[in-house]
Order: sequence, then structure tokens, then C-alpha cells
Amino acid sequence: MRASRTLVTYARPEAFAPHTCSLLTKIGYRLLTEEEFKQARAAGEIDRPDLLIADERRLGELPEEEGCAAPGSSSRASVA
Repeated sequence: MRASRTLVTYARPEAFAPHTCSLLTKIGYRLLTEEEFKQARAAGEIDRPDLLIADERRLGELPEEEGCAAPGSSSRASVA
């Protein structure tokens, strides 16, 4: 199945409930770490993610650049 949406996570795997990442992948989401996203973007594979997922302790690390959602937009979410 081809990924329909790209999610970039600024959270450690332990921040997710068990099996969350594998379930998201199984239902068609492409889940990338921040480093994987940077590499995919540099390779021209992706321009911007559909959703950024962040641990609230890392909100200050979210990119404020073109190609990422603006602060306060509806395409940002926080995961504890």
C-alpha cells in the first residue's frame, strides 16, 4: 500500500502507545523521524509533511521554516 499521508515525528518511540507506529504504517501513513524527513526532503522525495507530531517537551524544536506548518495551524498536534 502506498502511503497517503506523511507524518513527521518529533517524539521518541516510547512516547507512543504500544503498536501505534506500526498501525499507522499499516493503514497507509508514512511515519518519518525528523532525520528521515530531512533526508527525504533533501533527496526531493517530499516537500512538506502532512502532519507534525511532537512530544510537548520538544515543541521548541519544531521547524519554523517554509515547507512546514505554521505555529498554531490545524496541521500541528502534540502527543504527550
